[in-house]
Amino acid sequence: MRSTVRSAVAAAAAGVLAVTAGACSSGEEKTPGKQNSPEKSSTAPPPPSRKQLKKMLLSKGDLPPSLKQHDKIFPVPLTLEGKLEASRGSCQPLADALDIGMPEQAHAWAKQRYAKAPNDRFTVSLASYTSEKEAAAAVGKLKSAAAACTSSFRIANKKAHYNDPYKGVKSKPAPQQGDQALAYDLQAVADDGSRREFPFLHIYVRVGNVVATVVRVGSDQPEDNHIPPDLVTAQVNKLNAP
Repeated sequence: MRSTVRSAVAAAAAGVLAVTAGACSSGEEKTPGKQNSPEKSSTAPPPPSRKQLKKMLLSKGDLPPSLKQHDKIFPVPLTLEGKLEASRGSCQPLADALDIGMPEQAHAWAKQRYAKAPNDRFTVSLASYTSEKEAAAAVGKLKSAAAACTSSFRIANKKAHYNDPYKGVKSKPAPQQGDQALAYDLQAVADDGSRREFPFLHIYVRVGNVVATVVRVGSDQPEDNHIPPDLVTAQVNKLNAP
């Protein structure tokens, strides 16, 4: 699937139109001993569609041995009801990422969840962009927001009538995979009166013009606060597959 993922930039000069200079009714004349230079087509194959992205997501058979028990797989709605709004403009990309997975409007989306138990699950989404440049800019915007939002802020959903506090972002070591990667935890505060803190764990890996996002809702238990590297590797390998 690597060729599909890189479709927006592969063969940038594909499709050469040979223009032959010959006598015609317009009066164009051939210049002896001279060839007209070929004209390159500016069209490129479209980025992966939602249907294609859904096939790129991991199936049960693709799950690594360490995650075979996360075999309850089901699709996830692409957006929440209502718009998430951050109390600080610099943090808005983080709110958008909680909503749709990425801060920039993508060409297509696909998202599904892998669960072993209600409190042991991961959400993986794929977003395709019209070019690698656009995909890289989307990840870059998240990286800038994560760096700017290390202190407290709020994310509200006026339609759903909530205004949740967050303690800020903690950057994490990014996976050494793909063309670009980012990892961070968004520290949330429980709204049940306990004021306990727990992280939203995020990992992003860009492969060409497709960005894979893996999210896990953590807890106040350390064993819940990690995303298995095997899961990330399996998804990236599938995106890279021929």
